Amino acid sequence: MCDPWWENEKPWHREWKEQFPKEWQEVIHTDENGERHIADVKTDHGYVIEFQHSPIKLEERQSREAFYKKMVWVIDGTRRSRDKNKFIDLLNHHSIPVDGRANERRLKGHLDKCALIRDWGCSNAPVLFDFSDDILWCLLPKTPEKRMYIFRIERAMLLASLRPIPQASSFELQLKGWQNLITADENYLRWQARSSIRQNSPYRQRQAQQIFQVRRPVKIESIRRYNK
Repeated sequence: MCDPWWENEKPWHREWKEQFPKEWQEVIHTDENGERHIADVKTDHGYVIEFQHSPIKLEERQSREAFYKKMVWVIDGTRRSRDKNKFIDLLNHHSIPVDGRANERRLKGHLDKCALIRDWGCSNAPVLFDFSDDILWCLLPKTPEKRMYIFRIERAMLLASLRPIPQASSFELQLKGWQNLITADENYLRWQARSSIRQNSPYRQRQAQQIFQVRRPVKIESIRRYNK
């Protein structure tokens, strides 16, 4: 009750927490001012997992992310009845597969029509949307170019990747794999933009005109000389 971020837990919240070892649940942290904060779950690899059902102010969300640093949000996507359909519509009409992969997508245009993306798109931590089925979608923080990417992950795979293992967290490895895919896609988009600029530059346009005006008559004349 000393935690200013504390809130009443719903059954959805408690069910998620119970998926993890007891010693990982409700881990107490103290900030530099002596204020206590209780993380829903903290894995043995240092990841804090916060489960969020109720609305949360932007300022509080940013405070949690700045305090915990290495954290992940899990959001109840069923709280509002329209959110799931809006999210599916976003995936179907306003996203592009990355490198031809249907489960890894870049979002594009009209993102404000989806409340989940509008609410959580500015997060500096990965955000997992839970629609109470076997699949979750992980929204990663915006890239420096302000692009947003979202990745599909199975619930069982997510839980397995966060459970205790002797090596580095497999969820962390999953995040690195996604980040590498994003970097490759961003590099491709930058190359594509540079190529487009070069092709549409005044110099290229003048060069194309000169080729059309000079080389074509020469070619026709050479044909005439050959026919003679």
